[in-house]
Parts: sequence; C-alpha cells; structure tokens
Amino acid sequence: MPILTECPACRAKASIPEGALGRSVRCPGCNYVFLAQDAALPPTPPLAIATAPALAGRSAPVEPVEEAPSRLAPSPPRRSVALTIAVIAGLGMSSLALLLSGVALGVVFFRNPLPGSSVKKYDFSTPKAALTSQLQMEQNKDLRASLEMSTLVEGPKIEEKLKTLDVRKEAEWSGKMVLFVAYEEKGVKKYDTIGFEKDAKTGFWMRRYVSAYDVRKDNPRLADTMESWRARGELNPPERGK
Repeated sequence: MPILTECPACRAKASIPEGALGRSVRCPGCNYVFLAQDAALPPTPPLAIATAPALAGRSAPVEPVEEAPSRLAPSPPRRSVALTIAVIAGLGMSSLALLLSGVALGVVFFRNPLPGSSVKKYDFSTPKAALTSQLQMEQNKDLRASLEMSTLVEGPKIEEKLKTLDVRKEAEWSGKMVLFVAYEEKGVKKYDTIGFEKDAKTGFWMRRYVSAYDVRKDNPRLADTMESWRARGELNPPERGK
C-alpha cells in the first residue's frame, strides 16, 4: 500500500511503496535526496535548501536511490590535506638531503680521488730510509703517495720538456710513425726519435719502440737519419761512403 511522504526541502508530497520507508529517495520536484518517512510523522529537518521551485501539495512517486548525489558529499577531511602536504614536504626534504650528500661525496672524492696517504708520511732523508719508504709504498699499494712522489721528482722535468718541445719531422715505417723531436732538459738541448703506432681497437696513437737497427733492414736512409738526429740534431746525414 503506497504511503505519502514529504520532501523536507521543498515540502512536496510524494507517494512511496511501504517498503521504501527509511530508505534514501529522490524528490521528483527538486531532486533532493532524503530518508523517506511517513508524512504523518514529524518531518526530518532539511539538510540543504532546494534550488528548484517548491511543489507544495503535489503528490508524485519518488525514485529510491542507493547513495547521495555528489553535491551532498562531504569535503575531504582537513587531516588528509595536511597529511598530503606533509608527505610532499618530506619528499622534498629527502631529495634535498640526498642532493647535498651527493655534492659532499663528490667534493671528497675529487679532492682526494686516490686511496692512500700523502708522501709526507714517508721518510726519504737517507738512502736507507728512502729504500724502506719505497718498499712500504709498494706493500701498501699507496697510489696517492706514489703519484705525489712522481710529480715532485719528474714534474719540473716534464714541464720544461713540454715548454721546449719541437717536432721537426715525421716519417712512416712499417705502419708506424717516427717523430724527430727536440727539447731541453735542465737547459741542455736534447734530440730524440719516438715511435707511435695506431691502436686498431681504439684508434689512438700509442707510443711504440722503434730502433734504427730494425729500420735499417728495409730503409737504411731513414735509419741513418734517425742516428744522425739523435747524435747531432741533423736531419740530412751524409750518404755512406762519401
């Protein structure tokens, strides 16, 4: 048997099945969703003001619904918003901390890229102490100290050689290149020949030993030039027998 109910928003009358009492129904006039109850009982206070015109006195069937419309859904709790902000802020601080840690690690690494101690840790004041220190460096595989020692001993010599380096001639022999170079060592002019060979895998030109003895087997003239250059700095040696 149909029962008459009343929309608490617009006061429109509507008929519902007896089994719909206590269920959510939608008002046919203003689309307001409310819990259906007998109109003879005190009406439930409205939850919102309807925007449609009131249909007071109108009786029409209503449509039961299972859930309230989205316009009546409560806003997300402030706690969830605060939690979201906290998570984002935490991620930002974590990323910043990770970045700073990486920078600090890079500074430490590039400041001291090799393991070991400074050469100042070792004693080279006497021949015996120097021998002991060199053996200790080898035993400890102290790359940093070895590099520092090489720089201290060979550094000035290499610097002078670079500043005075002069490549006078290039000659090809058996797939290799022979450079005729001049440089100064402690102010004294030096002449040398240096061999290079191109590495097939990398394409880099690498130093290779090339002797005048080996060259003489198939290029005597080039061998004479190499010997003349290394001995006197001359690129045009006299022919043999003259």
